[in-house]
Amino acid sequence: MVRVIGRGMFSEEYRGGKPLKAVYALVDDERVTVTLGIQVSSFTLNVILPAGISFYTFQSLAYTVEVFRRKVEPVERYVTIASYLSFFPLLVAGPIERPTHLLPQFLRPRTTNRDMWRQGIWLICWGLFKKMVVADNMARIVGDVFGPYDHLTGTAIIPHDGLRLLLGIYAFALQIYGDFSGYTDIARGVSKLFGFDVMLNFKLPYAALSPSDFWRRWHISLSTWLRDYLYIPLGGSRGGIFLTYRNLFLTMLLGGLWHGASWTFVLWGAYHGALLIVYRLLDLRPEDKNYPRWANALLWLVMLHLTCLGWLLFRAKNVATIGVFFQSILLHPHGSPEALAAFKSLVFFGWLLLLFQVVQYAMKTLDPMARWHWFIRLNVWILVIMSLLALASAQGTEFIYFAF
Repeated sequence: MVRVIGRGMFSEEYRGGKPLKAVYALVDDERVTVTLGIQVSSFTLNVILPAGISFYTFQSLAYTVEVFRRKVEPVERYVTIASYLSFFPLLVAGPIERPTHLLPQFLRPRTTNRDMWRQGIWLICWGLFKKMVVADNMARIVGDVFGPYDHLTGTAIIPHDGLRLLLGIYAFALQIYGDFSGYTDIARGVSKLFGFDVMLNFKLPYAALSPSDFWRRWHISLSTWLRDYLYIPLGGSRGGIFLTYRNLFLTMLLGGLWHGASWTFVLWGAYHGALLIVYRLLDLRPEDKNYPRWANALLWLVMLHLTCLGWLLFRAKNVATIGVFFQSILLHPHGSPEALAAFKSLVFFGWLLLLFQVVQYAMKTLDPMARWHWFIRLNVWILVIMSLLALASAQGTEFIYFAF
């Protein structure tokens, strides 16, 4: 039996004329009354996570495959394997942990020390800064730029201030990085407080010099998962040049589809697969070769904008939007008062993150705080905390990767 109340719909199972349970399919109303007499708000339903979310599924598949390959001994205790698969800091947006790394930590006593607490608390605060100060404020710029085209179905008027649209792409690059890496930092920080060491998921991705270098730095847990459980089983680079390129392309294409059943995600995956192939064809491997500094700087600038082009494909809700952005940026690369305002906001909310990333790159460490004098650390802490209190967006947004 299916009953419809307003715009919400749920199904009921009966036995002996009495309802046993109600399963929700869609809830649009503020409050829905269940036949059992229990009222559940839409807020409560939004908190409940589906059991088949992708990060949970990928982690389960990794365990199954590694047990099959006899690289991991099957765990007999249900509580242990359930704790590993549903470890709460990682459950909704990763990283996608491997059983060879995280599972043994559930099988031995864990201890914490002063250094783990220092790192954990810093990662939590820095992750909150990335999300609440950088990503959420960038979301306003991105919404203003992309929003008018999110439901575009036909032709649209091409804006004559292409610089504003370009700044919108830059803002989304900062938004998605601050949003996703911010969550990862928080997850890693919370894990450290419990005595767990969670894998690194981001390593200065916008410092990449090539597509392969980018995927060694961005969403490392997913890229290595796709490599080990998709690319290599397809044949990897063992079947000759053509099959290697085919395997690369299919891996990235399926990686795009993992993000959603949309043509823009398909294009995004295909685009990154094509980039990997082109760089291999040109034998551009700056991470493995010693190029002059000016060549590395040029390769970095090119890769940064190739990455941002990919973010345009990722953020666009439809293919028509991509055409509008291309035409506006290439044919009308002009500014406007709105473009100037977007630029000021981008710099104001993003400068500290960018500066810190430059320092991390220059010092060749992701934890420069450990090397600084206590007075410098104190001032960085004050700046981060005051930014959270004063600059955090009042209209917080959901983490982007909650949708995947």
